[in-house]
Amino acid sequence: MNDWWTTCVAIWNRICQAAQAPTLQMIAVGGLSILAICYLLLTRTRLAEIKAVWKCIILSVVAHALLIVLAYGTHLMIDHSELPGGDPLVIRLMDDLTDDEGGAFGSPAAIAIPIAWERPAPALLDPPVAAETNPVENERPLVQDTESPPDPTVLPMPSPATAADANEERLEALEDMPRVELADIHAADADQAEEVLAEHSGDSNADNLATESQSPPTADSNEHAVNPKAESALMPDAVIPIDTVNSPAVPAPVMSPLVPPRAEPRRAGDGQLVPRRLALRTPQNRRHAAWISGGSDATESAVDLALRWLSQNQDADGRWSVARTGGGIDRRDLGQDRPGCGRHADTGITGLALLAFLGAGHSHLDGEHRATVANGLEFLLRSQRSDGCLGGEAQLYDQMYCHGIALLALADAWSFTGDHRLKPAIERGVNYTVQSQSTLDGGWRYRPGDAGDMSQFGWQVMALSSAELGGLQLPERTRSGMHRFLSKATRGQAGGLGCYRPGEGSSPSMTAEALVCRFLLERTPQRTTIEEATAHLQRFPPTANEVNYYYWYYGTLSMRMAGGEPWREWNERLVTALLSRQIIVGTAAGSWPADGLWSGYGGPVLSTALATLCLESYYRYDIEN
Repeated sequence: MNDWWTTCVAIWNRICQAAQAPTLQMIAVGGLSILAICYLLLTRTRLAEIKAVWKCIILSVVAHALLIVLAYGTHLMIDHSELPGGDPLVIRLMDDLTDDEGGAFGSPAAIAIPIAWERPAPALLDPPVAAETNPVENERPLVQDTESPPDPTVLPMPSPATAADANEERLEALEDMPRVELADIHAADADQAEEVLAEHSGDSNADNLATESQSPPTADSNEHAVNPKAESALMPDAVIPIDTVNSPAVPAPVMSPLVPPRAEPRRAGDGQLVPRRLALRTPQNRRHAAWISGGSDATESAVDLALRWLSQNQDADGRWSVARTGGGIDRRDLGQDRPGCGRHADTGITGLALLAFLGAGHSHLDGEHRATVANGLEFLLRSQRSDGCLGGEAQLYDQMYCHGIALLALADAWSFTGDHRLKPAIERGVNYTVQSQSTLDGGWRYRPGDAGDMSQFGWQVMALSSAELGGLQLPERTRSGMHRFLSKATRGQAGGLGCYRPGEGSSPSMTAEALVCRFLLERTPQRTTIEEATAHLQRFPPTANEVNYYYWYYGTLSMRMAGGEPWREWNERLVTALLSRQIIVGTAAGSWPADGLWSGYGGPVLSTALATLCLESYYRYDIEN
């Protein structure tokens, strides 16, 4: 203690002594004078009228400039000369001394303070490393690395011990990431991508990238598993425990054209090939499909973060509760007064959330979120009535929406996995939809038999199309009724403009929904119809100033199916709008705010699910099948 006190006194005396040097005296006096002049100018002249913040900035700049000048007269350095007690800490105050007057390092004008530095003790978990000493290079040890250098073609993955840190870094990277990083490649450039793949067919990098992108998460990496739930009846006996399935999100590998362009995966439920329309969403095909269709690392990171948020906000019984997550709010959108609408629409909101997982290839039999998907599907199965309705406790305005969306989720899971346990519920649901179809115009509305509207029509068509993809046969009268309604609820010279109800005016949302239905029912609509519809939609592109997730969902599906330049332009605007609005910090990280048109009814789960489905459009459906 006495030694340190003596040292401090010596340093203080030296500083006082150096302060008597002419150079430092001039710096001190001149600096104080400049600060005093600046202060007088900012308080006694017209400059006093400027804002206080600018006064602070000016004074700060002047003060820092003086400190820089002072720094050139003061040096803190380490002298490596050998002195008893270890390496000395040398403080040198530069005055007017030159090299000839003893101003060199280690001169008597400097104060050498011997300090013995202690090296930290080696960690007990680290194995001892044999080292050799090299007398030539300052006697520093040379550690001999006996391991082979890492393969530069293999993408590094974070270890389980650093999974949490990796996720934090991912959040920071997302926050700083440019909002649009679209490769200037779309579906029309698929042939060019195939040529690139062919050129690299002999490169081992392709195999390494494929292996890395398909590696399943390990149980050890699940440091932050969320929502532990009871063992699911839909989970096969061989899967890993539920509390280890939801691994924390990690940075996605950089997209590369070397990822295999197409694989033919098999369904986990029956071993059959995944239907080609759904095969792009599998891990073997997802990243390549996104790369050639306008996706990016930014869009894929946004999807992963959104799925994590959805998983964390699932209730213990498998549902996504509208009331608990802030939905069921009537904002009188477009003048519509429907108090309580959406408050009991849990089956519909749960169906949308499940579609977001299924759209990225996560099912109840495969993927890191399989426990979440299994519990959600079981909630829908428990909610089905004896007549097949999946509307749950939804009220008049919501029930048919909830039924169609929930049926679409069940049918999507069945078609994607081939799990026969889902088939009976889907058959009952399809029967309820068929019986509820209007005999007047072939559409659907709020109650069974009502004359239809396009908004309800789209969900029922998508649900029936997905069930048909799984193997169910639809009655011919149902199919002809759907064609009849589509022809009545469209306008324009080529029938490309959609109406909410037959005889009413067209709108962008209904035009987009009608075009999706045409692709599903007609497979190859007339080119003039597609061009008329897409030209109308191009007049109303996505923008962060006018948020309508419902319109963006159907608009993205229809534009993706149409392809070409309209899709490229739409996609760029969509990605800009969505990525700029996603919350990436805090407890809501991964979600989208429920501030768009109609979002109040479903809350943030509705907006997040629809936004995620938009960003999955690159691979959710294969538009050629």
